[in-house]
Amino acid sequence: MSEKLEKLKAKNAEKKLLERFHFLEIQEIQNANDENGEKFFAEFRNSGIWNYENQPLATFPFHNENGLIDRNLVKMQHQKARVFFIEKIKKLSADFVWIALSENDFYFFVKVSLSRLCNHLDTWFEKYFDFEVFIPNQYALALHDAEYEWEVL
Repeated sequence: MSEKLEKLKAKNAEKKLLERFHFLEIQEIQNANDENGEKFFAEFRNSGIWNYENQPLATFPFHNENGLIDRNLVKMQHQKARVFFIEKIKKLSADFVWIALSENDFYFFVKVSLSRLCNHLDTWFEKYFDFEVFIPNQYALALHDAEYEWEVL
């Protein structure tokens, strides 16, 4: 695909993301694939959140006694993990946070007011639960679907 077409698709995805999440009053946006976004993404990855040696803050297993995945348990445990994740976000102390969001397979970091995010977590998290929270040089938090459990990292 040509570079020009790819840039146009990224710009359209950014526009759709800004429209879809207008209620968050996004302060700044970084495309994870451009030069600045790649640096930002590297900083996020290097925060240690995805380091396999680090233990999750909490785990919510969804397999039964036989080691098989239980679909009902997946939903119940996901709900518990979401409640825990939201509680952790609401306890953060910062004016702004960065959250990672995607639109049409393009990934963006968006800077939003923490208080604004917290005001909407209980409602929009029902529809869009796949995001990470990042405070540069301080904190990273994610809800992750591991092999047999939900993890809050």
